[in-house]
Amino acid sequence: MINTAVSLFQNGSYVGTCPWAYGGVWRPETQHVNEFGMVWAGDPPHESPGWYDLYDTDEAMNIIKRQADKVANWIKEQKDC
Repeated sequence: MINTAVSLFQNGSYVGTCPWAYGGVWRPETQHVNEFGMVWAGDPPHESPGWYDLYDTDEAMNIIKRQADKVANWIKEQKDC
């Protein structure tokens, strides 16, 4: 899917990656109530905690990094033309 998105971007279309939230080192099993009485790391309140988060150890982070590098290289190539 990411390769298709990058290919479309390179051919003049824009398709992006849109993760909901970066959870980092936070994990649902380490939930602690914050100062507002909520347990939250980036997910909408109606979803299970951690459902849409990207964690620091997820392969998705590497995929997004590679995608960002490809797009940055393509932009650089356009400037060099």
